[in-house]
Amino acid sequence: MAKKYADQDDEDRELAMMALQGGEKQMAGDIRGKKKTSKSGTYVDKKVSETQLQADKDTVALLVKDAERVALTLPEDVREVLAQCVTVKVVDTVTQDETLVVRWNKFDGDVLEQLKATSPHEAQLAAVKRLHGLTKTSRIDNFASSLSGILRTIARYGYERLNQQQEEADTN
Repeated sequence: MAKKYADQDDEDRELAMMALQGGEKQMAGDIRGKKKTSKSGTYVDKKVSETQLQADKDTVALLVKDAERVALTLPEDVREVLAQCVTVKVVDTVTQDETLVVRWNKFDGDVLEQLKATSPHEAQLAAVKRLHGLTKTSRIDNFASSLSGILRTIARYGYERLNQQQEEADTN
């Protein structure tokens, strides 16, 4: 009876290890891009073809939106405030010249599209001003999720209160 389930225990242990390691586990016989199947003991070639690689690239291109392209479609005043949130100084090590670089990759294209879809225009402006205010007072590790949270708050409670809070903060 124990022999009957020994294969399953090994297989379960192997699957658990793969889950913990976050990917495929390299097996002892996996040297030449081949993987041993568990039941028949035969080797199956697991090389990725050019077609599969191209399909992966096309899928990523469809699903992942370029944040910079989406940002360029935002209204000018919204884009300027948003750019202030993610602009950094880059110093050239050779010439010691400082240049300002806008890091649009800090945002997710989907979140910027949510911002673009937010109406009215004052709500968009209130959201980016709130984000800009947060960058001045605290450290933001994930700009995309912060902006997304602000947009959810605006959708639920409205933007008028955010404007009042921002104006109060500006006067203090």
